[in-house]
Amino acid sequence: MKKTILAVSLLLAAHQAQASDSFNSEASHVVGTALIAGAVTAVANEFSPENRFLIGFGTTVAGGILYEVAVDKRISLLDVGADILGAAIGAYVTDGYILRPVVQHDTGSNETKVGLFSRMRF
Repeated sequence: MKKTILAVSLLLAAHQAQASDSFNSEASHVVGTALIAGAVTAVANEFSPENRFLIGFGTTVAGGILYEVAVDKRISLLDVGADILGAAIGAYVTDGYILRPVVQHDTGSNETKVGLFSRMRF
């Protein structure tokens, strides 16, 4: 239930990010897209933990571009750039610092890589 409330809140917040090519507009694009990418990355962790960063980043960027085309009927490169930056930040922080890192086995050198485990309650 808490994840659903978080997802709905993020979607409602993203609707408020209207473009006017000012610093505040682009900052809102970066922050909004980072939050959405973080949420998508967290959901992707349930289905494909190895690819959660790529899923979170790619889905968010594709959604941002589709939103630009559907609502504005044009693509603003400044908005797309801000979306890419925000998606990269949100997916990277969620993947690397919020979610438990994936244990990876390197077959070439017989090494096992383990990360830290941290837990946050919402």
